[in-house]
Amino acid sequence: MVPTDIIDTYLSAAKDEDVDTLSEVVHSSSPLQSALDGGNVMFKFADSGPRTSSTVAVADASASDILELEFASQQFEKSELADTIEGSDVMMVDVELEDAKSNAPGTWVLATENGDWRVFWIGKNEQAPANLDEMFDEPIKDTDGTVVDRIEYNSSQENTVDVHLTESPGVEADIIRVESTVEGHVAEFDGSWSDSWVAVPIHPEGDQIVVTVVKDGTEEVVHRVHFEP
Repeated sequence: MVPTDIIDTYLSAAKDEDVDTLSEVVHSSSPLQSALDGGNVMFKFADSGPRTSSTVAVADASASDILELEFASQQFEKSELADTIEGSDVMMVDVELEDAKSNAPGTWVLATENGDWRVFWIGKNEQAPANLDEMFDEPIKDTDGTVVDRIEYNSSQENTVDVHLTESPGVEADIIRVESTVEGHVAEFDGSWSDSWVAVPIHPEGDQIVVTVVKDGTEEVVHRVHFEP
């Protein structure tokens, strides 16, 4: 039986960025908990609706099963992960959300802690996109450097790009959004964003980075670039 109450509580609290509630349902040894300790929510599912279904994918999951999820190997070392979950019940659950993006993480790792189910990790199985060309839009270059200073590939971490914003903004913005449209990672800056940077995970088979300016509810793409291996 899937402990759906934990999943639903996480989803509701994540949308509200309710760190206290999330801390109660996230496993203490999870990287998600480490982020929460710093006041950050790693998976917000802000654009998704409620859970529509949940199916057990692996009833008795091992460290190897967890590491098959995309980017899990960047968060866990196999022997340490095996030690962490030893003695716990661990299951992997495929969760579908209303209006979820096709590339959103949908496999939840749930593990018991002191007899209670907790969210341990959220990811997705590594699958190459069917046709990258169909997912790419025409490139756009911020030639004047009004928002983007530079983008560096595999600089701080494998399968990421470091997006550096300019020190001297040429536009006013309420929000600067940076996203990898294939991998589905989204980062946003509000307030003072000049000279900021973010490491954005990208899909190893290829991805598209889009930088968008949001002002008074209007969105404008100012930079769009493709990355292919």
